[in-house]
Amino acid sequence: MKADPNRFVPTVPFALYQNGAPNWLETTINGVNGRVDLVALPVELPVGADAPLVVPIEEFSPEPRDFLFAGREVVVVGYPFGIGAANPHAIWKRAFVASEPSMLIAGMPKYYIDGPGRPGMSGSPVFILSRGMQVTADTHALLTNVESGGALAALAQISSAELLSAPDALIPRFAGVYSGSVGNQSLDQLRVGIAWHASLVDRLFTHPVPGSNLSGALDFLNRVTAHRAITVVISDFLECGDWSPPFPLRDLSRSAARHVATAEGGDKSPHSKLSTALRQANRRHDVVAVQIIDPHELELPALGRLILQDAETGDVVEVNTSAATRRAFAEQQKTQQGELERLLRGARIDAIRLRTNESYAGALGRFFETREKRRRHG
Repeated sequence: MKADPNRFVPTVPFALYQNGAPNWLETTINGVNGRVDLVALPVELPVGADAPLVVPIEEFSPEPRDFLFAGREVVVVGYPFGIGAANPHAIWKRAFVASEPSMLIAGMPKYYIDGPGRPGMSGSPVFILSRGMQVTADTHALLTNVESGGALAALAQISSAELLSAPDALIPRFAGVYSGSVGNQSLDQLRVGIAWHASLVDRLFTHPVPGSNLSGALDFLNRVTAHRAITVVISDFLECGDWSPPFPLRDLSRSAARHVATAEGGDKSPHSKLSTALRQANRRHDVVAVQIIDPHELELPALGRLILQDAETGDVVEVNTSAATRRAFAEQQKTQQGELERLLRGARIDAIRLRTNESYAGALGRFFETREKRRRHG
């Protein structure tokens, strides 16, 4: 049974977690599980009169000669005003392809569009618009249900009057997924949108990896562990979505410190979810945070120009390790580490930082010895 497209159907909720584990799938780029802002969530849709109207994305697959190019018009279909009684339908926002689609951006399969989106647009499909014409349902069925060799015969059955009078139409073809914007936040004219290539959607299913989420793991701990327990959280605390990487490997130049604040996802509170999860966990349990950090995550060596790959995103960039770059990098790292320390201190969580270039046995021994003495003396 097909749903009535003009009738509203009940909201269908889908669980993001199952027994504390994320239900969504992620994928890998360049062999690493990085900050690819795209996931797939398996769903089971209801059937019957209340079933939502679902159109497979394959219905919008581009034709062989229909491809992206710089300057091509696209539309982003999303919900910049949220979903509610006043705005129940998606908004179509026009833009143009602003970069060469065949060239990777920072080693990633994405391209820029000339038009920043708004909160609520991330994850929206991006369509290219092809020119076509409107025909009757009978003519459409005639043209789509013939073998390739009978196409000319099918066209001969259509009256010339119908073809000449057929109004123009714009045909949407799936071209990717919108994923936020970069640039100057205060000036929309200096911001561009980011879109993942459509091929990355296929990769979610051909090369899937389970989702990961530190906040979700802590939430699961709170639900399933009834008795108070000592809980050791071992992490680099650079989790995507909850705690953004201290200094993304993009353009490590003099303006990098300013750029990082407006990079992908940089306008959000990066550690609000993690902070809430840690506070809740520490109220129920005795949480100890063990941060594992590499010294090169704090300071860059003076080695001239380097080719680096971000272990979180897979981005491959050339970095000029000049004195100005190293100073900006170290200052940004110091700020981010200070924020993490304040987060843990505010949650009243004992924490220790272990460096990968040093022995951890002695440091852990001294940490827990001091911690026990402090507990015994109140």
